[in-house]
Amino acid sequence: MLSSVLKIGFLLFQTPTYREHVEASWQVNLPSNSAGYSAILTTNPNETLTNVVEPNIPNAFAIGFDTSNPKSQDPFNADGNIYGRPEREVSLHLNGREIANRLCPEEMKTSQPVNYRVDIDSVVGGSAVTVTVGKSKVYNRFFVPEMKPLEGNWTFGQTDGVQTTRFRKRESGKVIPAETPEHVSVFTNEVNNNGRHRFEKAVDLPQNTDAFGRVVATLTLAPTPQGLDPWDRLAQIWLTDEKGDRYEVLRYITPYRKGWTWKVDLTHLLPILSGKKTFKLECETYAEGWLVSFDLDYYKGALSPRPFQVINLWNGTATLGQPDKFPLTDLLKAKNLDLPTFKKAEFWATVTGHGMSPNSENAAEFHPLWRKLHVGTSIFENNLWKEDNYLNPCRPQGGTWKYDRAGWAPGDVVTPWSVDITKAVKQRAVNEFGYEIQPYENKSPVDGNAARHVIESVVVLYK
Repeated sequence: MLSSVLKIGFLLFQTPTYREHVEASWQVNLPSNSAGYSAILTTNPNETLTNVVEPNIPNAFAIGFDTSNPKSQDPFNADGNIYGRPEREVSLHLNGREIANRLCPEEMKTSQPVNYRVDIDSVVGGSAVTVTVGKSKVYNRFFVPEMKPLEGNWTFGQTDGVQTTRFRKRESGKVIPAETPEHVSVFTNEVNNNGRHRFEKAVDLPQNTDAFGRVVATLTLAPTPQGLDPWDRLAQIWLTDEKGDRYEVLRYITPYRKGWTWKVDLTHLLPILSGKKTFKLECETYAEGWLVSFDLDYYKGALSPRPFQVINLWNGTATLGQPDKFPLTDLLKAKNLDLPTFKKAEFWATVTGHGMSPNSENAAEFHPLWRKLHVGTSIFENNLWKEDNYLNPCRPQGGTWKYDRAGWAPGDVVTPWSVDITKAVKQRAVNEFGYEIQPYENKSPVDGNAARHVIESVVVLYK
């Protein structure tokens, strides 16, 4: 059972009002043999907790502090720590499901009590959550859709020997009516299997988005009557506007034989998420597949700065390591954009690496490569490599889900590379953009599964 020792204001979904801000702090002294503990905001302090460090409780928001995830040698089992990384993880859980998991920069098992703090701020469409351990912000205003800070109970899930002391809490701000979004269903239980790799639908979105301060997408993969695909597949959801211009709205990699639901903030794409648009999903699967649902929720509220233009840049597949046959300049030519007046400018690139052995270096799925964005005389660099796959909330899976990969994880939505380029670009002028990939030579290319990066990129302007 939960250790119900403290009370704090928090409730999920049941009442129509919420506070603007809730904060709580405490100290914990974890014994050296402790597996960790959890902090739980719930309406039912007597709810049964089956796993102290994975507090998946209905109608609750919870934080797991896990200090026991030993190295696993098995590439397929439920234990994710295949590389033997530090055993200190902080996970977020909402309404019975884990929604995020991160490595904590600081040790949680020390000779002295460690300070913990949680700040929850109401924002349009949900809450901004900050979790601080010691002096490190493990989550800094992490957006949690749909959740609002309200009155309820604060409890701790803990094992023998865990000491929780010096609890403090504060609630501030006025009581505000709960939000009700404008809901748009794009796809509902659409079959995506070996006989149906793509489908599309014309959808009426809100004509005017000026009143909205957030748009959140919900993607659900559910079993077909025949089951679930045993493999991880690349999937893309596109939007085509009235001019025929196509934009990637979302990219995801399917889990190994598992269903899941993700919620994703798409507010930066608000300028193209209006009026009548055609949505298309593409995912090549040669097995049972999934039932795919995709929805958009528009939340009214203030938004500053507000995106007003989305401009396509480089879009396509770059074959790597074969410059004589596939020169990168075919796709990645320098671009000149004549930009208007704006308050803020961002570059967004969704890139995933694919292909493996016998390609040299097991590229490009399992080979890290840097990429550079050139904006005028400024250069921004990023490594296309994802090292937290073993922490994926969508776990375990029926495959090698836990290994590092080039920008993606099986069973996850792909996170774009986002760069603030406001100071690098000139307003009311032509700006040159370039995209560079680390040199790589493929000494043993394989037909049909070349080392490649799938690239979709845009510039977003704000006012």
